Amino acid sequence: MNSFQIISALLVTCAMQGIAAQTVTKTYVSAHRAHELCNDLHSQIVQDNFAPDLIIGLSRGGLVPLGFIAGDGMLNNKQVRIIGISSYNINGEQSSLNLLFPVSDEELAQWRQYKTILIVDDIADSGKSLNWVVSFLRDHLPEADIRTAVLFYKQSSMIMPDYYAAETADWIVFPWENQFPVCGVR
Repeated sequence: MNSFQIISALLVTCAMQGIAAQTVTKTYVSAHRAHELCNDLHSQIVQDNFAPDLIIGLSRGGLVPLGFIAGDGMLNNKQVRIIGISSYNINGEQSSLNLLFPVSDEELAQWRQYKTILIVDDIADSGKSLNWVVSFLRDHLPEADIRTAVLFYKQSSMIMPDYYAAETADWIVFPWENQFPVCGVR
């Protein structure tokens, strides 16, 4: 069976079961566009008079935005940390949350000195990762003003970020992902 036959069989099966076929649009975001979106987030944060003492990037997707937003041309904040969490399995499918490396009690004790914390990620898709981290930090750092910033927000997300640069329903492919075409080669 070739690819066309497989897709046709899936569409027929969906139609027979009354399931509407959904087309997923992939949007490729260039590095330049990602930087523009970070600039937009920076503007929103500054206009809101929010000056984070600590900026946390969610690994891996939030690391590039973290670098831009915390950098000299934007918030100029060297107090950055990373929380490694994933809601995708190795096949790129949504699965249960995995904390990739734990946050120690000693680290949390150090973070208590920070009164304003910004959590940065590339996208609030399902929102599971972002929601988990916000809940975790609010449980352990109840005195802190914790806010979130993402490049893209989907209405299907279980959490509404405090700052987002764009809203989308598309499947977003960032330049730091393996799927991104480079010079026409995949």
